[in-house]
Amino acid sequence: MADGSVAHRAATLAWLSPSAPRLAALTSDSAAQFVNDPACLLLLLRFLRPSPTAESLSIADATFRQSSVLEAVATYLDTDGWCDPTQPEVSRILNYSRTIAAKAESLAAVSGTCPPAAARAAGLLAPFGWLAIATIDPHAAEACREKEDFATEPAIVESELLGMSVDALMRRLLHRWRLPSWLSNTLATLRLPLADAARLGADAALSKVVRFAIAAAESDYYGLIGPRLRSVLREIGEAPAAEFTSHGLAASADPRRVPLLKSLLTNTAQALRASGQSRVGELEARIDSLQSTLQTARDEFDIQLRDAKLAALAELAAGAGHEINNPLAVISGNAQWLRARESDESRQRSLDIIHRQTHRVADLLKDLMQYARPSAANPVTFAVNDLFHAVEREADPIAAIKAVSLRVAAATVHVTADPQQIRKAISNLVRNALDVTPTGGVVRLFSRVRGANVEIVVEDTGPGPAPEIVPHLFDPFYSGRDAGRGRGLGLSTAWQCAQQNNGTIRFDRRDDGPTRFILSLPQADLQPLAERQSA
Repeated sequence: MADGSVAHRAATLAWLSPSAPRLAALTSDSAAQFVNDPACLLLLLRFLRPSPTAESLSIADATFRQSSVLEAVATYLDTDGWCDPTQPEVSRILNYSRTIAAKAESLAAVSGTCPPAAARAAGLLAPFGWLAIATIDPHAAEACREKEDFATEPAIVESELLGMSVDALMRRLLHRWRLPSWLSNTLATLRLPLADAARLGADAALSKVVRFAIAAAESDYYGLIGPRLRSVLREIGEAPAAEFTSHGLAASADPRRVPLLKSLLTNTAQALRASGQSRVGELEARIDSLQSTLQTARDEFDIQLRDAKLAALAELAAGAGHEINNPLAVISGNAQWLRARESDESRQRSLDIIHRQTHRVADLLKDLMQYARPSAANPVTFAVNDLFHAVEREADPIAAIKAVSLRVAAATVHVTADPQQIRKAISNLVRNALDVTPTGGVVRLFSRVRGANVEIVVEDTGPGPAPEIVPHLFDPFYSGRDAGRGRGLGLSTAWQCAQQNNGTIRFDRRDDGPTRFILSLPQADLQPLAERQSA
């Protein structure tokens, strides 16, 4: 295809321009003149917001009178695209379009298989590729129609005379102009078998109705869309194509030659936008508020649900720990008694194993009881950075073994809490981060002030927990690591320490970037402390 071919030039059109009176009518409330104008319908389907669906399409009301449509017209008004209806071939194509549209609408209404307005729109636009050709060169469209083998080999004739098939041109314009998918898929597949069109996304019922309408129109107009169909379908009643004239303008007036039309469109668009701006702003603010409220409620519900679950688990753990401790002491005591009286070395080793394992279980129960029934908090006011230094000294050897960089940024912020419990919580969060960070990774510990709270953030460059693990992060004995690599009490103990000090711990969900756990505590009020020191 040569770049200067008719079809190539048609593919670069920014639009098909309606006549001046129809564009002027966009500033009023009358929609009747758009029913039979493919150029007007293309304009509305491209720029109406929201984009109409096949079920919602209607041009019988004032929904088309939008600033987005008027601003688009004002932008394109000086560009090529004037499809002059006084040209005989253009007039012929327009009449063909209106005939298909009327028959498609009637057939859809009678059959009830698809929305009549959608059927009319698809029928009206079925030949719009030919309108684009006629806009560039009406004689080229006429030459195709008069070619002897056009009726049997349309695509070949079109490619030879125009530079590409009209189907290919339609697909390009449909893509560039971003017409609704329900319409694009129907128009782009008109020459394909129905089954293939459906597989490519075309609505089967709408496609069938439009094709029947095209076939019915063949008896009046030599087919531009495909080979002439031999079977002549029963005529479907059609409405006459009404012309519209307003503002003293000729119905076929070229809009580029009408003074002040652009100003009329632009001023109306500005007026519409100004009148709707306050209402739109109010609605957007309400939507933002509702979304924020919903997200806050959801977060609070998740936290309350998690806290209730962990509190119930703590009660269960306390009872189970107490019940297990007694038989465990009996097992340990008897193993030691038997060991002292056993001379067989093999049996001695077995009894030693029993003794060591009972101690291991005892240590686990000690941690469990500390989680289930921690000692009461002894709150004092202290600087968080003091704990950071202690945690850093404790975690540095582990970071060195794992070849992970531990970076601590200590800020001078104060909280009122139990320093031992908060240190344990931070230490567990840092240990957890070091465990999951691969060699060469980074673990950061820092603090920040958020409103009335101090947030202690532990983040790492590890892969982060899988989505199915997130709901169980703070469950006792639940570990995302391999079996035998930890008791699964680190995060749950940190959560319990935070609870004891009126704080919270949350996992920060992030699609990308580091994994974060955030310990939030109320910021200390230093004013009374300063007053006591000055007294």
